[in-house]
Order: sequence, then structure tokens, then C-alpha cells
Amino acid sequence: MGNRGQHRGRGLYTGHGVKLLDIALLTLLAESTSPKHGYALMGEVEERFGIELVHPQPLYRGLQTLEGRGLIVATGVVEETKGPPRVAYSVTELGRNVLSMWIDNLTNIIDAYQTTLKGGNDNETNVHEKR
Repeated sequence: MGNRGQHRGRGLYTGHGVKLLDIALLTLLAESTSPKHGYALMGEVEERFGIELVHPQPLYRGLQTLEGRGLIVATGVVEETKGPPRVAYSVTELGRNVLSMWIDNLTNIIDAYQTTLKGGNDNETNVHEKR
């Protein structure tokens, strides 16, 4: 069955090995007007997307994955933090394009899900109206 929609101890997958955490990180970096470091992103991921990170390791692994795929780039080190210097990241043009594709794919998945919940009828009715 693959990784699609399964929790395997490493994050929720949306298919093709894309984690929801990766999408959240890329979204936050794409929306930002300045580079951000991982520790700053950690709180925003929970606040904006409801993804609770008990440990920062998955977040930093996600940043490494995104950087390895060329979707984000390390832009320097932020020294003015209370703790140690932190690497700051920005989204690349490729990252913006991939994020747009991921959002389109998720929108299609949500649309299909809503249609399934409605029994395939009346595509204009919002799924929440049936509750």
C-alpha cells in the first residue's frame, strides 16, 4: 500500500514521500519576508498547522531534506539569538513551484474526500453542512 496517508513514526505522508511537516515548513518559509531558523519555525508549525513537535529532530531533518532537494537554501547564520548561532533558511524558486504543486495535489485529495463523504452527489455542498 506504500506510505500514502500512513503514520510510520516519521511523520504523516501525503504520498510520494512528502510529509505534511515538509509542506508546513515550505509554506512558512515561502510566506516569510526574511530567512528563518529552525527554532523559530518550530513554534510556528505548531501554531499554524497544529503539528506538535515533541522533539526538534523531525523539524531539522525536514529542513535538511528540503535543502537537499533544492527547495530551500541556507542563507546564513543568525547570531542574535539567546542560544547558539542558528542557520537561517529561505525558499528557492524551485521550492515555490513545488509548494504550488503540493497544494494543488492536496486540494485535489480534499475535493475527492469531500465528494466521497457526500456519496458522489451535489458537488457544490460543503462536507461540513452534512454534520
